[in-house]
Amino acid sequence: MDLTERLKKAIPPHIYNRPPYKTASVLLKELEVRLGIKDGGARDNLLTLNANENPYPPLLNDRDFGIGLNVYPALQDDRVVNLFSRLFPVDPSTILLCDGVDAGLGWLVRSLCEPFKDQILVCPPTFPKYTTAAELHQVDSLSVPLNRTRAGIRLDTENTLSALDASYKQGKPIKMFFLPTPNNPCGHAEDETQITKLLDAIERHYPSTFVVLDRAYWGFYDSPASIQSQERYPFLIHAFTLSKQYSLAGIRLGAFSMHPKLIDFVIKLAPTDPVSEAAKKIALEALTPDKIPVYRERTQEIMGERNIFLQQLSRFPFVTDVLPSDANFIAFQVADATAFMKHLIEHRILIRDVSHLIGEDYLRITLSTPENNRKVLSVFETFADEVKFPVRPSGDVRRPAFRTDELHK
Repeated sequence: MDLTERLKKAIPPHIYNRPPYKTASVLLKELEVRLGIKDGGARDNLLTLNANENPYPPLLNDRDFGIGLNVYPALQDDRVVNLFSRLFPVDPSTILLCDGVDAGLGWLVRSLCEPFKDQILVCPPTFPKYTTAAELHQVDSLSVPLNRTRAGIRLDTENTLSALDASYKQGKPIKMFFLPTPNNPCGHAEDETQITKLLDAIERHYPSTFVVLDRAYWGFYDSPASIQSQERYPFLIHAFTLSKQYSLAGIRLGAFSMHPKLIDFVIKLAPTDPVSEAAKKIALEALTPDKIPVYRERTQEIMGERNIFLQQLSRFPFVTDVLPSDANFIAFQVADATAFMKHLIEHRILIRDVSHLIGEDYLRITLSTPENNRKVLSVFETFADEVKFPVRPSGDVRRPAFRTDELHK
């Protein structure tokens, strides 16, 4: 028997038949094929604005990081736990470190969900890793699309509660509800008052449901000084990362904030020593108290650039929709995404195609430095000049509803 047949017989069908998650580099290769780009050096010197990375490097001094790397790291390092508590409004006793939130999502699903029995709930457009974590554990996913109105993008609270009701009546309760705020890929932050109302309803009526509020883009909007606590809502889990505001995507370090009793169970599913000592050392060095003001100044700069970019986008005749953003990126729709992305790559700029998440011809661009953002806008301008789109009156931007078809199943 050859290896292909052996693998087909050995690997569970839900894993064998599942396509792999496509990273930014894989998507770039596919994009080059789609656009007919045969130049092997096309990706050289690209301004990569497709992965929501912070454009600035972390603040590290020259020092020897080798000391202590010869021993296994502690699962819960008090220094790093206290670091997260200092950066985000959570109590140290509620923090569980993980080697990136993406990896930690698997811990949560395996701890709280029973395969073939339980379900999770998501509100598309949303981060696809939530359903990936569930499907790999053979847990079904339900979806209630976000509401899109002239007033903005919001969680559909009424239909979310209806979905919870139906799942309990069917004897297959929604065990986990994943909600990113600010949202990825759209960018908007949910109303904290509405979140609290939803949590109150779950506390009263849905005893088996846990809520994960993914706050990866914390800091890029007017973040609340305090957030809902696990003392009031023991079923609540917050997710935080150092990847975005603090420029440390490369070390894969995140944390969940949850009730200490829940930590005792989730930690059973954590890998042995998941967070490397090197990652901890870099985080502690890069995020000393004296450096935090610099990161916050950078964040304010990115927020200012976001406002400028949003204003400029609406004047381009090929831009048919712009989503509001509270994050370090903006999602928007163009008349011809393929032609537009090819134009950008020819000018050494790469952004992300999110049409599979939001709808046809939607793209997502990460905000960069002021210099890079001006360069990008000038390239947008050349596309408008070359294609000769009809001029659209200022502020006349179409606002189509989100797709609710098979893309969100």
